[in-house]
Amino acid sequence: MKKSILIIAAVILLPLGCLHSQDKDAVMFFNSGMESEKTNDYLEAIAYYDLAVGVDSKFTNAYWNRANVYLKLKKFGNAKSDFAKVVQLNPKSELGYMNLGQVNIELKDYTSAVGSFTKAIELNPQNADAYYFRGNSYLAKQDYTNAANDFQKTIDLNPGYSDASDQLIKIKNENKTEITQEVKKEEQIAEVKKEEPIVEVKKEEPIVEVKKESVPELKNELVVENKKEERLAEVKKEEPIADVKIDVPSKELKKEPLPEVKNDEPISQTKKEEPVAELKNEEPVALVTKEETVPEIKKEEPIAETRKEEPIAEIKKEEPIAEVKTELPVIVEKTEPVKVLQPSVSNIVAKGIALYDNRNFSGAIEQFNIAIESDPSYAEAHFQKGRAYTELNDYSTAIKEYTRAIELNSSYEKALVNRGYIYNEMKEYNKAIKDFQKGVEINPGSTYGYYNMGVAYYYLSNRDKAAENFQIAARLGDSDAKEWLKTNGYSW
Repeated sequence: MKKSILIIAAVILLPLGCLHSQDKDAVMFFNSGMESEKTNDYLEAIAYYDLAVGVDSKFTNAYWNRANVYLKLKKFGNAKSDFAKVVQLNPKSELGYMNLGQVNIELKDYTSAVGSFTKAIELNPQNADAYYFRGNSYLAKQDYTNAANDFQKTIDLNPGYSDASDQLIKIKNENKTEITQEVKKEEQIAEVKKEEPIVEVKKEEPIVEVKKESVPELKNELVVENKKEERLAEVKKEEPIADVKIDVPSKELKKEPLPEVKNDEPISQTKKEEPVAELKNEEPVALVTKEETVPEIKKEEPIAETRKEEPIAEIKKEEPIAEVKTELPVIVEKTEPVKVLQPSVSNIVAKGIALYDNRNFSGAIEQFNIAIESDPSYAEAHFQKGRAYTELNDYSTAIKEYTRAIELNSSYEKALVNRGYIYNEMKEYNKAIKDFQKGVEINPGSTYGYYNMGVAYYYLSNRDKAAENFQIAARLGDSDAKEWLKTNGYSW
């Protein structure tokens, strides 16, 4: 069981108000950052997370996600700053301290690493990983005694922790001399302190005896002086303290390689991002003519409710933003007044999303219904329910749910685009175009909005308007739009 650096996704057990933001702009930037991250555009993701924390300096999820992006880019100093901010905002974040400790290991700041893992142990004394990684930090500092103690504690908590067993055996075998000599050195120093031979020398006072003789002859005085010098020489020989220097021979420790960041997998039983649903409708569209390629309708299935006031950067394809395996998924903006949802409702929706991702659409719908019963004004539940019915090809019910989500939040761009997609499928292209126009007005970076609007215009035989929308989608990075334009002789 080889342990590597922790890359934990945004699954932090924090108070609801600290983990999420109720600022609509901060949420918008955060969700855009997640979308960029999923398309591996890490620099753009960082730019969006910068904007999110700029609007809400206590938006813990934004710091956490940005730290994970920095880990992928191996910018450990930046990651350390963000994880430090996480534990500052939530001093009880055990996972925050674990990640901070791992980043300190990467920076070879082993003293700070020991401190971070110690904090994690204080929060959870049963955390075997924290003891193991702290043991590795002690080992890097050549503190073999504390390292051995931590590896032993790891084994006590988890007898099957083979890495800790291997490290402990190596310390005992390869560093036995060093540990033994350290103990002997301490014992010898203790014995030297107990002897205190200098006190005995002061008691002899041989000079006093010489003074007792009356008018000694010159020869006798010389004899006395000689004896005095001999006594003093003997006294000096009895002073062992000056000679007690215990030299402990140094021995190069064969250290296990320190854990490295694995960019794609998190540790500590957490994962960074949920699997995302395929966003494109895979049904082929028949060719109209031999000379031109017919664009296929795309399905947009992102989750977060966002509102963009101004275009920022080119945004990649829309994808679901649901945190499938988090305990508390991102709370998205709803209509005014802002309502803080109870964790139980968002957890129910998260369970439904997990079932959706596993293609258990009926089970997902059951969970979304439970969430709606708990909070009928939760637009996110209606949106997700619409997605599930879309997959079941029950378009009339899907439209009903998307419409309800839009009624609860008129700026729910993704619900508008998804409803427009269904209108395209039902060949109601004018209705589709109205939804797409509203969607791109709210979010000028919506590639799916522009692409699918191009499809609608294409089937209405308005090639110029179709090409115009495909060109915008292509400039936003949509590869299918680029392919259609290239095939049909357009530039972008």
